Formats: sequence, structure tokens, C-alpha cells
Amino acid sequence: MSSKKQPDRRDGDEIQGGARAAKRDVKLTPPPRVQKVKPEYLSSPSLGDPLAKGTVHKTLAKKPSYGWVTVATFSLLLLVVFGVFFYLPRWVEQSESRVPNQLPAETESVSSESMQVENLQQLAHLKGKAEKAYERVTGLMETLEAMNVSLWGGETYRAAFSAVTSGEAQFVAKDFAGAAEAYRRAEEQLEAVRREARGILRQALENGRRALEAGDAASASGAFRLAAAIAPGRSEAASGLERAGVLNELLALLVSGGELERNGDLQGAVREYRKAVSLDPLSRAAQQALARIDSRFAESAFVETMSEGMAALDRSDYSAAREAFLRAKAMRPEAPEIVDGLAQAEEGLRLQKIAEHRERALALVAKEQWRSAAEAYQAVLELDATIRFAREGKARSLERADLSDRLEFHIKNQQRLSDEKVLEAASQDLDTASTVAPAGPKLQQQIALLEQIIAKAATWVTVHLESDELTEVVIYKVGRLGTFEQHVLELRPGTYTVVGSRSGYRDVRLALVVVAGKEPETLVIRCEERI
Repeated sequence: MSSKKQPDRRDGDEIQGGARAAKRDVKLTPPPRVQKVKPEYLSSPSLGDPLAKGTVHKTLAKKPSYGWVTVATFSLLLLVVFGVFFYLPRWVEQSESRVPNQLPAETESVSSESMQVENLQQLAHLKGKAEKAYERVTGLMETLEAMNVSLWGGETYRAAFSAVTSGEAQFVAKDFAGAAEAYRRAEEQLEAVRREARGILRQALENGRRALEAGDAASASGAFRLAAAIAPGRSEAASGLERAGVLNELLALLVSGGELERNGDLQGAVREYRKAVSLDPLSRAAQQALARIDSRFAESAFVETMSEGMAALDRSDYSAAREAFLRAKAMRPEAPEIVDGLAQAEEGLRLQKIAEHRERALALVAKEQWRSAAEAYQAVLELDATIRFAREGKARSLERADLSDRLEFHIKNQQRLSDEKVLEAASQDLDTASTVAPAGPKLQQQIALLEQIIAKAATWVTVHLESDELTEVVIYKVGRLGTFEQHVLELRPGTYTVVGSRSGYRDVRLALVVVAGKEPETLVIRCEERI
């Protein structure tokens, strides 16, 4: 037997008492009850669509924090664990050295304390799990309260709220596992409610639209209020509420406009319908009424314009007819009667232009302005290449223009007629001109003048030449005369070039002008300047 001192039982009691005290010090405070928040319709929409972004309105009461409870609990648990793992082994060892025969009893005491610590740790873990589940649930409830879930949540939401209440009671009773399970059920049910919100919102918007079309302002307002409660930031809900607010006034305008329309006061009906559209631009009934009256105006304007075009055709004012039909086409592009009217107007304009070009061509022919007349006939052919009078007129005008140009050339260049070939060509042109019928004043004048010129050109004139018998004399277009002292020859009127040449002397070149009916002076040709 060891002589060591018996361990004081009070030490073990203090450990057990410390463990019990530590257990008592763990504050298992239940979470606060979920407070129901009375839904309020805010005057301005939230910052986003809670269905899309999960935004939470800040109108709910601030959720209490449980962080300090968790920190205190784990601090106490750490102190107990520290004592168990560090202080208790040394104490047991000392006790064993002092009282070896009491070792089994002391070991049993330590095991009991360890089990208590493990139970405390498990209890704290379950409590933390329940608290986290509670936080998720309250977050979902805040989101749904911001969506005014009490108005539309139904049985699923009430079941979720009941589960939260049950969880609170279990938490207070320190049944943390049961509390966590209750909160889990509540979370699933709240998630289901949030998923259902989209369908409820769509149905509320659809009901509102149908009520607007049916003219039921009360039902439309109720549906859009529900939609605005679920999604305060939804523009369609806000717009629907505005439309429902003016629906009765809009219906009154439509009734008034309809009466005016039936009485034939289309202008008055238009004013009422335009007021209705201005009041609610999205109203299908107002839009259809205004479109209907506009269509009647358009039909009246179309008929009036077509009548204007047909009247212009009757008085052969094809330009005015074409303009009227084009205006009618702008009103109703597919109307078949416009095609026929435009075709008649275009054909009338074409024939009118052909007649105008023909009249101009005949006027130019009368003035013997053959080139311009040919251009007028060409303008007709550009409108219709098959017109016979234009083809023949153009050909005839070009022939007369060429003949006139040749006659004029002979008249202005009489000196060229001294050439036999030129004189013959002029005589042929004169014969051709004499056969033209009818001959206008200009042609007759050309013929008479050219006859005189040709007659003079055909009259021979005696010419006397004098030289020194040393100079070689040549007359262009006549021939070589050789050397002579006196020489006489017959020439037709015209201008002749006489050239004299002599070896060692500079050539001389003289012009001999022969005029009909007048004998020229003797022309002297001598080369006298030595080289």
C-alpha cells in the first residue's frame, strides 16, 4: 500500500461542479418570433424586381443578431476542454501516486466528465445548425414580405409560417434538431411560394389586360394592384394601374366619338378619338376607332382624287390627269383603277408630245430650216420609232439640208467654178434643185442666183499675155504656154495663177482675175531678177 495522502473528494466534486456550471453557462436562447409586417403600398417602386433579383425591402424590422451567444458558448466550451485535456490528466496522475487502490473510481469520474463535454459540443452543433436554418428562413420571409406575400401566398405560405412558429417553440425547448427540421420544412415551403410568385404575377397581369379590354376598370385596378404588390418595380403593372385609372373617361370619349361618327360628323369623331388615344395610347379600342375614321377620310380623299384625274382625261389635260393619279397611287398603291388611269394619262401625254413635235417640224420645213426640222422629227421617233411620217420627214429634211448647203457653198465660192469639174458639180446641183417641188422662197432664190453665176462662169473671156521670149510661162489649171512675146487665149471667169520661170532668175507668180463680160488688161510675165 502506498503511504501517499488520500485524494480529497472535494477536487472531483469541483470538476463535476465546474462541468455542470459550464453546462449551465451555455445560453440556449431561442431565436425571436418572426414578426408579421403589414404590407404597405409604397408610393415609389423598389430598386428592382424581387422576382428577378431577390431584393429585400428595408421596411421590415431589423433581424436580431445571435453572434455574441455563439462566441460565449464556444469560449466556455474551450475552457472546459482545456481543463479536461491538460489539467485533469495531471490531477489523475497525482492521485494515482497518492492513492493507488482508488484508481478505478477516479477513472470512471473522468469518463463521465468527458461524456458531458461531448454532449455539450453536440448540443452546441445542433443549436448552430438550427440558427443557420432560421437565418435562411427569415431571409426568405423578408423577401416575400417585400412582395406582399400575405395578399397572395395562400395555404403554402401559411403552412410555412406555422412551421416557423413550431420551430421557435422547439428551439425554446432546446430541441434543436426538431427546430432545424421545422425550419428546413419552412424553407422548402417558402421557396415553393417564391417560385409560385412568377405564375401569380403573370396571371395578374393577364387578368388586368383582359379587364382593360373588357372595360372593367375595377377588375383591372385590382389585378394590376396585385401585380404591383408582387413586383413593385414592374413597369407593366404601373402602366396598367394608370390605364385602369382613366378607363372610364376613355370609354366615355369612345361613346361620344361613336355617336358623332354615326351622325356623319367625322371631324368631331376624329377629335374625340384622338383625345382617347392621347389619354391611353395603348388602348386598342381607341386606336381602332381612330384608324377606322382615318380610313373613311382616306377613302373619301381617294375617290375625290380619282374623280379629278378622270375629269382631266375627259378634257384632254393629260398632265393634270397624271398628277392626280399619282396622288391617288400614294394613297392606295395597289388599286387597279390607278394603273388604267395612269396608262391613259401617259398615252395622252405621249400622243400630245408627238403632235407638238410634228407641228414644230412642219413649221421649220415651211421656213426651210431643214436641220432643225430633222431634229424635230427625231424627237418624234424617240417617242415612237415606228411612226412613218417622222421617218420620212427626217430623211427628206436631211436631203434638203444637204442640197441647200451645197448650193450655198457654190454661191459663196464663185471663183472655184473656173475649174471644169467644180463647174460641172455646181451645174448638177442646180439641176437637182430645179426639180424640187414645192420649192420654197429660199430655194428659189438660191437657184436663180446660182444660174447667173454658172452662166457667167461658162462665158469665155479673151485674155492677152506679154513676155520676153525668155521666160517659160505656165497657167495653173490651163497648161504650159512656153516662151512667147505675145499670147492670146480664151478663159472662163475666175482667178488663175500664172507662173514664169527662167534659168538663173527668180520665178515670178502672178494672179490673173477673169471677170465675165469684161476683158482684162494685158498681163506681162518676165523673170528679171538674177539669182
